Amino acid sequence: MAARSLLRRLWVAAPVAARPLWAPVAAPRAWLSAAPALGELTLNSLVNPNKKTKRRKGRGIGSSKGKTAGRGHKGTYARSGGSVRVGFEGGQTPMYRRLPKVGFNNKNAEFKPQQLDVGVLQDWVTMGRLRVPEGRMITMKELCDAGVVNRTKVLKKGGVVLLARGADRLRMPLHVEVSKASAAAIEAVEAAGGTVTVAHFNKLALRALIKPHKFPILPKRAFPSLKEIPRFLDSSRRGYLSPEVQFRNRALFGAATSEDRLRLEHDKTRETDELLKRAAEDLAKRKEEAFLAERRAAETSS
Repeated sequence: MAARSLLRRLWVAAPVAARPLWAPVAAPRAWLSAAPALGELTLNSLVNPNKKTKRRKGRGIGSSKGKTAGRGHKGTYARSGGSVRVGFEGGQTPMYRRLPKVGFNNKNAEFKPQQLDVGVLQDWVTMGRLRVPEGRMITMKELCDAGVVNRTKVLKKGGVVLLARGADRLRMPLHVEVSKASAAAIEAVEAAGGTVTVAHFNKLALRALIKPHKFPILPKRAFPSLKEIPRFLDSSRRGYLSPEVQFRNRALFGAATSEDRLRLEHDKTRETDELLKRAAEDLAKRKEEAFLAERRAAETSS
């Protein structure tokens, strides 16, 4: 049967002129060996050896995929559209709930400081709305008090980042202490004769910097975490822990950061407030004593 089928296929594919009239169904062996056109390669004779014929389902039990077509009897997967979501284990506690939780991502604690352009900083200094102190750095407290940046956003976002937009307007040497600064901003400020110091501020240190009147005693600034230490040790980023920045600031301002100066100013302010409070209490006490003396004198005279 296989040989007869092969001969029939070769006979149909042969040219009409090459077919012998005495063999209408199958060609003899002599004709097959003499036919030159049977060995030619044409587009319609190309066969893809990697192509696998798709098995048709539901065509009788002899096809091995008839009747239920491999779906079995009833159930979720026997229905059309029957499927379950990824991770579903039939109702039992799934794997992602059996395993313990490890770590978390707090989006509210992401470090996204408020942006400040050097051009805007120069504009506020030129207008006279931001005073440039002599012999010390411009801190984020001066920026908030002058209105250059929003105090609430600075406290919420974790500080101020200095950017290089408007660097062509920078004319004065400015010494700035911020939470972060871009390389282009550092280059622009130092080209004008100023300095940039990048210091670490956690939420408590930032609040103590911007609102020192809320603290009777200023807390000491926290040390950066192990993940952040390399950034503050890098002198190219002007980190306050790098020896180059510390030597430079001590030579220019007498301290590596503004913490010591702010602490001294806070102590002086606190002493002044205490003196004023004591003076006010003494004055009120003297007034009360004078009032009581006048009242006794009026009672005795009457």
